[in-house]
Amino acid sequence: GSRRKSSVGGPGENIWQHQLSKLETQLGGNFELLEDKRAGQMRIFVYIRVELSQTEGMVTKLVKGSENTGVAGVLANKGGQAISFTLNGTTSFCFVNSHLAAHEGAAYRERRNSNIREIYSGLAGTGRFGNKNLDIAQYDHTFWFGDMNYRTLLPDIS
Repeated sequence: GSRRKSSVGGPGENIWQHQLSKLETQLGGNFELLEDKRAGQMRIFVYIRVELSQTEGMVTKLVKGSENTGVAGVLANKGGQAISFTLNGTTSFCFVNSHLAAHEGAAYRERRNSNIREIYSGLAGTGRFGNKNLDIAQYDHTFWFGDMNYRTLLPDIS
């Protein structure tokens, strides 16, 4: 297969390109970009070992999608992006990056929980802007990460 180089566009392009260049230097020649997805300033990049990407039929069912949860469910300042694929015809993976609502308090915590539900249903195609075909529950391994903005209240031990 041909090596794919990451590219970014829009505001902050130079900063992103510099960071990706540093990452790719650290990864060396053993990994290459499988797929990326961008929505606003949110991004997800999935890298894979070169020998896997260059083996015919090793990576199949590659799907990507995003669900915005910002203002009116349209702005991409909050939401999630996902990339999924099946490896060797047997094991499926899904990677979800999300940026959820911020601030403290029960109302904001519920908003974050609502963001998760919106991302989940939107990627699966059951949300408002449906048919993205990324039902997170169907994969063997799902990794969900990002700026979750949940707050941890620790007891005062002094």
